[in-house]
Amino acid sequence: MAHRDKIYISDEAEDIYALLQDDKPDVPTRPFRFAREVFMAAAVVGFIEDRFKELKASGKKDKFGWSTLLHDANAVPVLRAIALCKTQDPSILLDDDIVASIGESFANGGIEKLKEIVCGGSDELMDTASYMMEHLNSVIDDDE
Repeated sequence: MAHRDKIYISDEAEDIYALLQDDKPDVPTRPFRFAREVFMAAAVVGFIEDRFKELKASGKKDKFGWSTLLHDANAVPVLRAIALCKTQDPSILLDDDIVASIGESFANGGIEKLKEIVCGGSDELMDTASYMMEHLNSVIDDDE
């Protein structure tokens, strides 16, 4: 099993991460408090919207440690599910480096759309919740 130590984002996305992250965590006004939350939301949006954009080696920077995701009960399983859907290869579940790389590519592809969702309207929280509920309802409807 390959081990990952960092999560990377593109240099261009740094400003978007700062914009989407709440700078007043004691009095939240935005749906994301931490970079890992922005990353996970961008990865999921990238996956939903089929926006897969690999990071270029020369234009990436480390954003936070992989271990940050290990302390979130849902983060790694979501990234593994995304990687499995992308590759259709169950052995991918054993390779954290590939799982992380796929998550980074979807986050890189989804970050602009996430910015549009969160910042495109007059109510950041409601717009984000509406997008999430719309896609959750479509998954539930597909299962029925």
